[in-house]
Amino acid sequence: MPAQNMLEEYYASPISTVYFRLFLNFNFFAVAEYVKSVSGAQPDPEDCTLWMRPSAGTLCVELTPSDFHVGPWINETVSGSLLRPHQQSEMIASMSLQNYHHICSFDLSLPHLFSIPKHGSVKLASVTRVAVPPYEGLIDAAFIPDYRGFDSGWVEGEIPENGWTRITSDEVVDDAYERSISNCQPLGSWLSQANNIFRNLNIDSDYQDYAFLEGLKYRLKLVGSMEHIPLGYLFLCPLADLQSDDPSCFRHVECPAYWSLDLSGTERLSTEDAEKLEFPAIELEMEAHGWACDASVYDGLREFHRAKGFDPYSHDVALQLEHTLFQLSNRLEASFPHGE
Repeated sequence: MPAQNMLEEYYASPISTVYFRLFLNFNFFAVAEYVKSVSGAQPDPEDCTLWMRPSAGTLCVELTPSDFHVGPWINETVSGSLLRPHQQSEMIASMSLQNYHHICSFDLSLPHLFSIPKHGSVKLASVTRVAVPPYEGLIDAAFIPDYRGFDSGWVEGEIPENGWTRITSDEVVDDAYERSISNCQPLGSWLSQANNIFRNLNIDSDYQDYAFLEGLKYRLKLVGSMEHIPLGYLFLCPLADLQSDDPSCFRHVECPAYWSLDLSGTERLSTEDAEKLEFPAIELEMEAHGWACDASVYDGLREFHRAKGFDPYSHDVALQLEHTLFQLSNRLEASFPHGE
């Protein structure tokens, strides 16, 4: 029978769902390693269909694409089969905190992607309510203080003393340049302390509306003809210009880039002068992306943490796993209602 059907029929509770998916993860990658040893190529999880053999409770893998698949490989051995029903205590004892969080992060989370309007801003490594459009800036519920993410930069261009990236116009071949700032904190760091944060903020519903912000992307678009661009230079702004006083808070800027006729970029061309000289116009887009979980995931986390001997309404699990602690936002009350 299809693995998804078996999951829905026999492993519907939050903890048993994680256990079943952990079993699939371990056994899928065992099969994938075998396929690799035979064919020389390891199959991608998205290119496989997962079946369960009811008579033995074991996994079968068909090499055809499917919407139901496992997440990234994790190093945890799951022995035996799913033929006989397992007691919940057995399931809990067989799973570590790290791998329980891993399954929740990669198999049970919901993606969120949203554009940031002009005059809007976003705080990296924060948990933000994202369900009420349009997104209007800092409405974080909790955040990691002074977090600094990984910055991809614009391009591998020259960077003069003023910090702006300089590109010679005859080297401008793309009509867009992107810059990503990534949150290197795992989603598990949030899951380890989420129930504690929610209780302290009196949030007891609509959990799926709160996303852990994984990263953001700036896209600088050049609008107009890309042929025969006049001789000159395109200057792209430094990271500091995209940040507010808080290094983990990013925003739109009035001047993300400009054209200049001189090498130093001291003399900036105005928008009107650049247009007259037939330089492409410059536009900036900003979007953020993150992950959220529904109530069943947080219910399972609460029960699992308690069964492992931790108070789910404390920092105990986060401290045990050496995660950075989140700080409650003092802007929540003024930004949107909660605890309804």
